[in-house]
This record gives sequence, C-alpha cells and structure tokens, in this order.
Amino acid sequence: MLLVAAVLAGCIGGAVQLRGALEEPPLVDKLDVTVGSHFPGRSRGTVVPTPVVRIPFGEASADRFRQAWDAMFAQVVDLPDWPPWRSRPPPVDGVIEVADAEMAATVGDDLDKPDRVRVRYRICLYEPSATLVKCWSTDAESHYQRGIGECLSELGACLGRQADHVMREAIARFLLEFEADPDAKRWARRKARR
Repeated sequence: MLLVAAVLAGCIGGAVQLRGALEEPPLVDKLDVTVGSHFPGRSRGTVVPTPVVRIPFGEASADRFRQAWDAMFAQVVDLPDWPPWRSRPPPVDGVIEVADAEMAATVGDDLDKPDRVRVRYRICLYEPSATLVKCWSTDAESHYQRGIGECLSELGACLGRQADHVMREAIARFLLEFEADPDAKRWARRKARR
C-alpha cells in the first residue's frame, strides 16, 4: 500500500527528483610530473572468450589505466606503438607502461559453482631513457555464486559487470601501492624539482 501511495504521489506532484552520482574523493594525490603512458597494442586487442560473452579486456583495461594515470599525474601523454618509445627518449619525466595484463573468466552455475573472474597486471615505471625505476604487480579476483534463475536472461551482462569490478579493484590496489612506494616517491620528488 505504501508503494502505491509513493507512486501516486510521484505522479500527482510531477517528476521525482533523483540524486545524481556522488563525486568520490580522489584515491591518490596527483604528482606534479608529466608521464608518457604506454599500453602495448597487442595487449589492447585482448579479448577473453567465455561460453556466454566475449570480454574486451585489453581495451577496457587501457581505458581504466588512462583514467588512473590522469588521476595520478599532472599531465599524461599517450605514446604511440610505433616508433617504439624506447628507440627515442620522449620529452616527459617518465614512462608508465602496462607490461603485462591477464584475465581468466569461468562461467559457473546457479547451484554450487560460482562465476569466477581473475585479473593480473604488471605495471612498470621507466625513466625516459628506458631505465627501469620499478615494476608493480597487482591482481584481484571475484567468485560470485548466482542464485537460482539470477542473471538467467543477461548472464553475459552479469559476467561483464563482475569483470569490470575486478579490473577496477586491481587498478585501485596498484594506485594505493604506487602512492605508498618509497621508490615512486623519490622518483616523483626528483622530477618535480626540475
């Protein structure tokens, strides 16, 4: 009865005002440096096939890393695949590259076998001269046991949302690890003084 009253009140009084998405505070502080970003082309094209959906893992990861790097650094310059950035030092303070990216996705059932998604990344920071500053490995995993009939008509979309969540979690872990890392802090201080 309350639901009917609420619906009627909304209809009589005009459109219901819904609150928009809340702005979340930044996860990390922005460093005053310019970096070149590189997500190798072979990785960008990676698609993870499952029996119900093909997950465009490479392009989705590249998009999420671009957002993360925009939050981390004052300026980000996308570096082309050709010519390779290592052949000619780019005019930046450093280069951040996704050196490796992997995803595994398994479709379960709605009885006793959960859907599983696992993501692993290796991200490396280099001087423009290609001298390695440091690499970080990050991963995340999700097991979700669907209820009977849950996601029945949209199993691909449900698995896609789970994959998106896992990618975001792994990248957030990297951001926090990078920000707390003494080597990354020293590198950023040295570059910011220039």
